Amino acid sequence: DKNLEITIIGKNFDTTNNSIYSSLGNITGIASDGNTIRVKASDFPNYKDITPKDGKKIGYSFPVTLYVLAGTRATVTPGTFTLEF
Repeated sequence: DKNLEITIIGKNFDTTNNSIYSSLGNITGIASDGNTIRVKASDFPNYKDITPKDGKKIGYSFPVTLYVLAGTRATVTPGTFTLEF
């Protein structure tokens, strides 16, 4: 689902200028309340390249690894979530 919301929980995120670097592409300029970042799966630039054209569930999944850059501070440990189609 392209509207699937992904929530990243942490500390000391920038309130206006966070970036996510991931295996699905990068997203920049993301706002936060300082502890939570929310994005949609479809916000990732390469999401459209991996989704079924007809939107039907086809029974595969794969992990997506990401790092968050909070202003100028990067996370040390990557996060991972799984997309299922």
